[in-house]
Amino acid sequence: MPDDEEEPPSLRWRTIIVGRQTLHVVTFIDRRRSNSQPGEFMFQAELEQLLFAQQPIGQTGAFYRLLQRAGQAGRALSLRRASVSQGLLSDAEFDELRGKLHSGFRVFTLVPMDAVEAALSTFGASESSDALLHALGFNRPPEWTVDAHDDESEQEGESEEDGEEEDEEMEDDDDEEEDDEEEEEGDDEEEDDDDNGEEGGSCGSANGIGGNDYPTTEEEDGPPVADDEPIASNQSAIEVTPTLEAQLTAFAQWRTSLINRNRKGKAVVGRTAIEDRRCILHFFAWLHHVKGVESPSFNLFASPHMGAVVQSFAEEKALSCKYSRVANLLGKLVSASRFTHAMLQTKTPNVIVDAGPVNQLIALHTQAMCEAREQAKFDAVKPPKAWLDWSACQCARLSAEQAVAACDAEAAVNEKLELVRDCSLLTLLTALPPDRVGVYRQLKLGSQLKIVGDTMQIDLSERGAHKTAAIFGPSRVTLTATVATRIRDLVDLDHLQHGECLFHGQERSSPLSPSAWTRLVQTTFKAYSGVALSPKDCRSSFVTWLKDGEHGDDTLRAAAQAMRHSSTMADSAAYDKHGTDRVVAAAVAAADAFANRFTL
Repeated sequence: MPDDEEEPPSLRWRTIIVGRQTLHVVTFIDRRRSNSQPGEFMFQAELEQLLFAQQPIGQTGAFYRLLQRAGQAGRALSLRRASVSQGLLSDAEFDELRGKLHSGFRVFTLVPMDAVEAALSTFGASESSDALLHALGFNRPPEWTVDAHDDESEQEGESEEDGEEEDEEMEDDDDEEEDDEEEEEGDDEEEDDDDNGEEGGSCGSANGIGGNDYPTTEEEDGPPVADDEPIASNQSAIEVTPTLEAQLTAFAQWRTSLINRNRKGKAVVGRTAIEDRRCILHFFAWLHHVKGVESPSFNLFASPHMGAVVQSFAEEKALSCKYSRVANLLGKLVSASRFTHAMLQTKTPNVIVDAGPVNQLIALHTQAMCEAREQAKFDAVKPPKAWLDWSACQCARLSAEQAVAACDAEAAVNEKLELVRDCSLLTLLTALPPDRVGVYRQLKLGSQLKIVGDTMQIDLSERGAHKTAAIFGPSRVTLTATVATRIRDLVDLDHLQHGECLFHGQERSSPLSPSAWTRLVQTTFKAYSGVALSPKDCRSSFVTWLKDGEHGDDTLRAAAQAMRHSSTMADSAAYDKHGTDRVVAAAVAAADAFANRFTL
């Protein structure tokens, strides 16, 4: 910095609280341009941690890509010690900025406040983005028409923990649809052979779903879908027109009806159909905002260009998500494509409908599944950074119990309720074999959670009570006295009524979204152990403890049934974090003992 230049003013700070996270806002001069005036900036790492549940704090590139999609590329200011000699800031400012974020950071990035607002608008409605907008005093973008809880799991760049949860949810879908997939593979090959004989097979002009006309392969709903169009700056939700709503309803009925002459394979449960809808609308929103399709509908699944378009969608998603998430999304699109093909074939029985789009989507889904499994092998060999062994999980529960016991009798009701909720959550996760994510997340008093005499039960005896019910059968699990007591305390203090969720947001009768549940579990473990353990890793910790101890096969089989996963999954590196060490331990010990016989 030139000697005759005036010493920069000291930085001015303010903080905002969003949920349980404190974020810093600094007034700073961006000296990349002359005559710049002081403006407000936020740390990119803190924004990424909030919006993408990144733990521990750091930068993965998710928020950087969000800025690019928002048309704010180049606005963020990356600072390092060398920036002092470049005249961007002083030594004192660098140390003060770094100290606010983390003393170990050598490089950090500041984002101007107007770029933050644009990025939030592009990110879309979620619990965290809504709360951040409110804390900053920004107006809610008018295009945010979808409720925050419904849209959370559709956001770009989901956290690593959410990606691991998607692995488990994908496993649920695979359990239910495995027979369906195997049965249809042969049929798809037969259809492909038929199509070769009917070159350029037409869809005809038959009536489609809900009274809509399906176009021929020459007529697409909206402008042609190019594969090289630039990424749009806004991928918020799209309006569900009456036409699209009718198609979605027909698709859900096709998927869930117990018997259907136009469908190969068994029905799925209602929760899978809900996730189908969410994923398809997410894809249609991408088609609208990225590819410029005005009114996306199921008609597009009959287009010969659909394979190229879906490949482009998958490649973009893979930049910010694990392949398990990509495969999950593609699986939903495969189902939608099969549905469209089946409806067209039913309406035009004398015309061979081109199965090329279906087969291309199946190929993409298969490849994504293979990549997901390969990715999982290398991702899961060692415990994740945010990891607790089972003993540490118990210590977290004890810390929560101590906090409840130490709570003053005259403490505010909300304060005590929060402590009791934390304690109930950790007790449920650590004093029992941790059940699947969807079971605890959706517990409702009087439905899945029942009071039976002096104790309580988790009742999954109804058909469709959980996605794996068809695999593991109906179940009623009587809670231990320890768990039941804690849950009763929460029910009484929260004044829960019949039909209300044990863990809920503002809408007491609606369960938390999958990503909101993951963040709740992570923040609760973080508060009492210092580690943001995800629900899936809590299950993994229990399995690792079982495998490490002297537990017989009967106990292991019982635990697999209680947790609703296969013994293969329990043995995999995704669950058993010490498995590889344990497998080779005997050979290593034998080699070492023999080697020690040969000494100098």
